[in-house]
Amino acid sequence: MNWSRIKYAMSWPSSTDPFYLANTTDQTARRSYYGVNSIPAGFGNGATVGGSASSWRSSGLSNMGAYTPITIEFNGGMVDEELQMSVTVSSETNQTNTDLRLFVMTSIDSVYYNSPSAYDNFHNVFIEFLTNSSGQSLSLDGVTNYTQEFNWSMPSPWPNNNTSILWDISDLNVVAFVQNYSTKEVLQAEWARTNDMNVDMDDDGVINDEDNCMEDYNPEHIDVDADGMGDSWCGRSRRNRVQCEWSSRSLGSQCVHCCFLCQPVVSSLRRHVPSPDDTLLTICAHFFSQIALCANEVKRKGFSRREPGRREKT
Repeated sequence: MNWSRIKYAMSWPSSTDPFYLANTTDQTARRSYYGVNSIPAGFGNGATVGGSASSWRSSGLSNMGAYTPITIEFNGGMVDEELQMSVTVSSETNQTNTDLRLFVMTSIDSVYYNSPSAYDNFHNVFIEFLTNSSGQSLSLDGVTNYTQEFNWSMPSPWPNNNTSILWDISDLNVVAFVQNYSTKEVLQAEWARTNDMNVDMDDDGVINDEDNCMEDYNPEHIDVDADGMGDSWCGRSRRNRVQCEWSSRSLGSQCVHCCFLCQPVVSSLRRHVPSPDDTLLTICAHFFSQIALCANEVKRKGFSRREPGRREKT
């Protein structure tokens, strides 16, 4: 298990705290969820861990490295001061009977503010949820991953127009965690400095904001049906529903540049053949010497490439 720290601001001891006023809704929601009535207050793995920095640190160290079936992965980064990213959650075990929720948020380090308190340098300052404050419900069956995309820009002004509050966008963080909403137990967390993240998710040389298929290798940007979505798009944002450019009734209604008979090689085809050739036989034979069975079956069934919106038989 990983460990991340987030600091929510409250309306006391000062109701004019600029970090609180910058986002009262999200921070009040978390205060209510945990039942916080005094500060400083810390919660680790869903349970109270006292009010001192040493107790917070001890809680984090005690949980780091503990087994969890949940994995969180980030992809993306900052493009022209906009955060463009996806978060993928997977589980080794079936969690469908658990009220798991994904929370994704932004925070920032090294904020200078000559506050009325004894502090003037603030870290892990909460900014905003990219999900909502109640989280995104997850249904993890141990097989299918969950992926959600986000596009987010820094609120302006943040936290307000006070010119004495200083910060730099290079210190922006993104934090995600999966929490059992009923028990408050946190099953996994992930953190990244946005400037260190990958702005070309699929490594095809096209940055995310110009890529019609951000998560699949498609340097040529082939889009047969002109729907604005690259042909190699695997449908992650559609909850694993694949939009096919090749399809047939008897060979399967879902495919990625190949029929289900070729399913074991689909992932390789997507990576290495971003634009399909005129026939399935040409595509497969180019990479696999033993693909004849698949190609022969395709020819026997008599299916060819379809036009968008209809299925045709030769």
